[in-house]
Amino acid sequence: MRLDRSDTNWEFAVVHNGIITNYKELKALLESRGFKFETDTDTEAIAKLAKYIYDQHPDIDFPVLAKAVIKELQGAFGLLLKSIHYPHEVIAARKGSPLVVGVKTAKKMKVDFVDVEYNDEGAALPAEHASQNVALKKSNNLLAPPDKNLLHRSQSRAFLSDDGTPQPAEFFLSSDPSAIVEHTKKVLYLEDDDIAHIHEGSLNIHRLKKDDGTTSNVRTIQTIEIEL
Repeated sequence: MRLDRSDTNWEFAVVHNGIITNYKELKALLESRGFKFETDTDTEAIAKLAKYIYDQHPDIDFPVLAKAVIKELQGAFGLLLKSIHYPHEVIAARKGSPLVVGVKTAKKMKVDFVDVEYNDEGAALPAEHASQNVALKKSNNLLAPPDKNLLHRSQSRAFLSDDGTPQPAEFFLSSDPSAIVEHTKKVLYLEDDDIAHIHEGSLNIHRLKKDDGTTSNVRTIQTIEIEL
């Protein structure tokens, strides 16, 4: 597992486990945009990619930015993304590499699962958004501008108390549940292509696209039994 940054101000920081197979192509393009690399790691390429997209679209929400980054990554990975521009938020995402979220609340959760949120693929987008959705892989353009319509934020039912009021929660992120069992035994396993957004004491799980019906619409919060 590696930690790297987008720049000396740590505007974006990435903790990454896995291999990004197209990082050399991403690095070459980012260097052509003026980015200077401190290392030769694929982790730094992810962080700089996040900064590049943010610089082009500084008003977008964090999960929208994360989606735009992850769409460009090839390979297997589990990653965490943090930014000074989103000081009370963190993104966790996985593809082919395990990632678990530990959950700790003062009171019993209303339900033992978190709903998965999808974009509304059946809705027609306005012309300007439809044109932005085309991946610009050729000529001098790398990335399609992120589409704000694709992700939304709502209060997860799991983090409501019995009377329906929101309750704060602590979250712990790891590739191995044994690393967080000393803090909580309640865990949620992310699946491939999940994007978890932790913010304001809550957790939302997004997916990049609607599935074919083989993936559940919820992520179960389980109780693990691991001896320390």
